[in-house]
Amino acid sequence: MPETFQGNQDKERKLERHKIATMRDVARLAGVSQGTVSNVLNGVKGVSSDKIKRVEAAVRELGYEQNALAKNLKTSKNGNTIYVVFPNLNEPEFEEIFDAVTRMAEERGFSLNVFVCSELPYREKQILNQARMFNADGILLITCQPENERLFQKLEKGGHRVVGMLRKIENCGFVGIDVREALIKNINRQIGCGIKRIAMLTGPREYSFDTACVDAYLNALFSADIEIRNDYLLTTEYDKESAMQQAVRLLNLEEKPEAIYVTSEVLAEGVRKAVALTSIDGKDIPKLIIMKSRRWTDTPAANEESMILPYGKMGKMAFEMLAGLIGNPKGGAEERLIKPEEKQEELLKLQAGKPRQGRVRVLLPNNHAGRAVKYLCNDFTRSTGIGVQADLINYRGMLDEIWRSSDGKYDVFALDVPWVKELVVEGCLELLEDYIGDASQLRERFPGQIFDAYSLMNGRVWTLPFSFTTQLLFYRKDLFEKLKNQRLYFEWYKEELRVPTTWEEYNKVARLFTRKFNPDSDTLYGTSLSGRVPTGATSEYLPRIWAQGIDLFNGETAINDREKAVYALENYIECYDYAHPDAPDWWWDDEAMDFCQGNSAMMVQYSDQVTILRDRNISRVVGKVGYDVVPGNASLFGGWSIGMNSHSKEKAAAYEFIKWAASERMSVVNAVLGRIIPYTSICDSTELLNLYPWHKETFEVFQDAKKRFAPNTADGRCISENVFEKIIGSTVNEAITKKCTAKEAVDRMDTEIGKIYLR
Repeated sequence: MPETFQGNQDKERKLERHKIATMRDVARLAGVSQGTVSNVLNGVKGVSSDKIKRVEAAVRELGYEQNALAKNLKTSKNGNTIYVVFPNLNEPEFEEIFDAVTRMAEERGFSLNVFVCSELPYREKQILNQARMFNADGILLITCQPENERLFQKLEKGGHRVVGMLRKIENCGFVGIDVREALIKNINRQIGCGIKRIAMLTGPREYSFDTACVDAYLNALFSADIEIRNDYLLTTEYDKESAMQQAVRLLNLEEKPEAIYVTSEVLAEGVRKAVALTSIDGKDIPKLIIMKSRRWTDTPAANEESMILPYGKMGKMAFEMLAGLIGNPKGGAEERLIKPEEKQEELLKLQAGKPRQGRVRVLLPNNHAGRAVKYLCNDFTRSTGIGVQADLINYRGMLDEIWRSSDGKYDVFALDVPWVKELVVEGCLELLEDYIGDASQLRERFPGQIFDAYSLMNGRVWTLPFSFTTQLLFYRKDLFEKLKNQRLYFEWYKEELRVPTTWEEYNKVARLFTRKFNPDSDTLYGTSLSGRVPTGATSEYLPRIWAQGIDLFNGETAINDREKAVYALENYIECYDYAHPDAPDWWWDDEAMDFCQGNSAMMVQYSDQVTILRDRNISRVVGKVGYDVVPGNASLFGGWSIGMNSHSKEKAAAYEFIKWAASERMSVVNAVLGRIIPYTSICDSTELLNLYPWHKETFEVFQDAKKRFAPNTADGRCISENVFEKIIGSTVNEAITKKCTAKEAVDRMDTEIGKIYLR
């Protein structure tokens, strides 16, 4: 009988696969009620982990798919839903707005429905009526019918908050770009260079942005007493085809314009084509001044100039305005205009030179930052004529190699920030103030106290920022969102599963995701770790110490609070129960690779080590990773500076290399390759936020990050950071490999540091 029953059940399952499965089928196969199936599918808490697993197994076996439309219709109002309407997404400006809005929506927990109306009013009206029918919370748009006040009043009266971007809508919220002043300045600059025949191509005059551009154009020419010609001021249908038509006519005038202003990049495409079709041998080509978004890949043609406008910032501000209106239905419509930032002069200018004999020798770390610089060295040689020999070396041997360079073997070296103090004390670094002069303007280009942290020692400039990084917590967002994991965690600890905010929580969560302790875990290990001596172990132990509210060393005794130091180390030792067995000898790149390949659920890692998370050639977790501050909110400040060897025989050339490596011009290109030069200008870069979603968080975390610096001795002498870290790292490593207890390790650490301190 049991065999016959099993056979019938197998037949039933085969038959089930050939029809569309229903919720009743799932319930029958899982042995639960339909209500339980519904609760599991809708993420309702309170279902046991056993039932969740059975329902999920039945769903997979039957191929059951929930009817998303039917699910939505059950709810009269979808909370936090915004309709976003664009004229097109072919234009880089609109793409930048889209990126900013989607990022803000993800951060704030809003759902977006994105539409393109192709500059067709009837299509835009259809989309807006759909938003009204489905009871959207708000509408964000770049309209192609700003004059249709009745349509937008109807939406507002129905409780659908509307915020327009770039093109103003009367009586609705609006965020635009105040282009007038910047455009007048630019036109005056062209006039000052002797250009008198100036034309402009705009989109339809109904659009407030294009109207403002025309107004600025007319005012600038009138103030300069230059004739205003109607045939130089042309309107397009806001597409490249009509832009080409108008530009061809413009370029066939008897008096061709010397410069043409174009109000968007999509129009510029048409103008470029017209120029190519009407010019002969590259002669009489007008200068094109294009209003556009910032793109790091831009390589302007010889006849082109860009006016960079803050489209991404506008998108972010418009989203924030709409979110505020949704949260406060009685709030009134606002209007905000963003001024473009003035283009800043590059302060670290290279001196172009003729090809020289000899080469600048540079020592770089063998990591993302060092390799990025090595890959780009040809740009330096092309710019200055100075040859470069860039050597990469692993972290362990780098400081020793710097000490050996007293004969001038290397002219320039990158420095882990904690090394700077002892290298200054020992006279190994050249004072850069003698070359830079007043560094106050340069200092202002970096946010907060970043420049001071990377460049100053005793108030003087010895180095420049080379690579910026801070520790963050990276975790598998998809695993934290799974109902079965949430329920099992609650059954274990009677607490809700969340991103850990303390190291105690971190270990609990790590245990949940370790297959040794949870056979149903999606990952082998709960965490990736790197305990290699000295810096791996030190960098993971110190944040646990700081989370206890103490410093390891307070300047009077070696260990500030032994009891808390032991407790922090015991927490760290336990964590290795949830990591790969080889982790005590791993370095940061081993740790990052383990997480990247999907073996673990969490890791605390420097932000410059995780570029591989988005590399589909390597990573198995693309799109699945979340990030947050480290537990205890005590991140370790990291990164590198770049300085000049005081014994260099090529100091002028060495300084040129340092300027190039730290220049703002190279910042975005380097960031794409994994090296962040922390200028303010790239903090909110939309492109970098898309590439590294945690990019902004690294700057925010810096404000609370702590440095690892060796103390001076009791009589004021400098203790080598390398020696200090070897003591901490080796004793911690012995504890995590169970060669001694946490108390024995802390006692030994205290004794060894005490000997150096009192020496």
